[in-house]
Amino acid sequence: YAAALLLQFSNTATHPNRTLRVSTTLSAGVLGYIAGGEWMQNTIHRNLKNVMPQGWKYQIANDIALNYRLQVEKQLLYINTILLINGTASTDVGTLLNRASAGTNIALGLFNNPYHPTDGTLKYTVRLYAHPQVHAIAYDATLQGGFIGNSTYTLTPKQIERIVFDNRYGIVLQLNKLYL
Repeated sequence: YAAALLLQFSNTATHPNRTLRVSTTLSAGVLGYIAGGEWMQNTIHRNLKNVMPQGWKYQIANDIALNYRLQVEKQLLYINTILLINGTASTDVGTLLNRASAGTNIALGLFNNPYHPTDGTLKYTVRLYAHPQVHAIAYDATLQGGFIGNSTYTLTPKQIERIVFDNRYGIVLQLNKLYL
């Protein structure tokens, strides 16, 4: 198990003429028991009268988590308020995660152009999205342990898959500045 409790500070710059968005995120927090993951999961399972999770005694040791992310998104295709496809590239560097990633963002529905937010005339929007991406991982503290703490239950560098694929998907409903 590996719990992390993070505060994140981010900033995004959008370049409408280039249909380009650059985002930076600084994450600071803790990893391990002090992050409260065991308490949170046990509380949820207890209140739902579900089977209690086992294994928290094997979690990653307490450590600091300090990470920086730089992400660039470039519009590849936009069909008026219906379809948007972006290419994405990002890098994460710090005590929690070191990796480089590339992928796409695909949105289908009825929504305003994110590169021209002042052009948005739709007050109600809905979109389905998918964000497939591939990661090249150099270091992951949730699997390998942190920099300061001495974690007993970790994977060795040879046990880590260095190239990993993931896909996030879902639906977004928006009413003015309220998102669900």
